[in-house]
Amino acid sequence: GRDVGTGYLVAPQSWQDELLEARSALGGGVAPIVQRALARYLQAGGLRRRLARARRRADAAQAEVSQRIDTLRALPHVTGVTDTGHLLVLEMPVGAAARVREDCRRRGLILADLADGWAGNPGLTGLLLNYGGHEPAAVRRAVDLLIEAAGAPQPATSG
Repeated sequence: GRDVGTGYLVAPQSWQDELLEARSALGGGVAPIVQRALARYLQAGGLRRRLARARRRADAAQAEVSQRIDTLRALPHVTGVTDTGHLLVLEMPVGAAARVREDCRRRGLILADLADGWAGNPGLTGLLLNYGGHEPAAVRRAVDLLIEAAGAPQPATSG
């Protein structure tokens, strides 16, 4: 489908000429029928209801993670767990993180490497699970798979 782009701007009266000139330079605006449809949607509370549904889904997804926090903290090699409400951070040594990440990847769960993009404490290693925007049941499955992979016994190493 196609996205509909529309919006509004509240600006000082003194900007009117410049804004009208910029609007003209940008080409045709949003069709009046789309503007009316959007206005009706907003007036009828459609956006408010949609945001409330999204908030409930996000809260339920975070609850799935919260119910498993103690289990996550007790996993072998896990030295820290942070849940931001949409991002789960598991701190662990590089080798353990690589093994868990690969095991999860083979099962269809893609985890990010904490060392690749964490803006927090430099030098931290581990895994990131971005669960924002996902259905609670999918979040539950993902965290359970992560727990299973991270709790699996380490392969024997020969010396």
